[in-house]
Amino acid sequence: MRCGIYVLTIWQQDKHAKQLADKLAARLPRCDTERQWNDVAFALGLLQHKNEDITKLVAEGFKMVPAAA
Repeated sequence: MRCGIYVLTIWQQDKHAKQLADKLAARLPRCDTERQWNDVAFALGLLQHKNEDITKLVAEGFKMVPAAA
């Protein structure tokens, strides 16, 4: 329980929220599955910090790359 309170305290601080949002946004292009992408996008949506670039990246959605034949 104590760990959860600590995490919530960090999220409420704008500086830490921005850093966490940037790190999560950097993971989006590296997601291998739509499930991974959805999980990271969900976590980004929970953060108070909003960034136009991140919002645009999430709005574009998960991109599937066709497999080479």
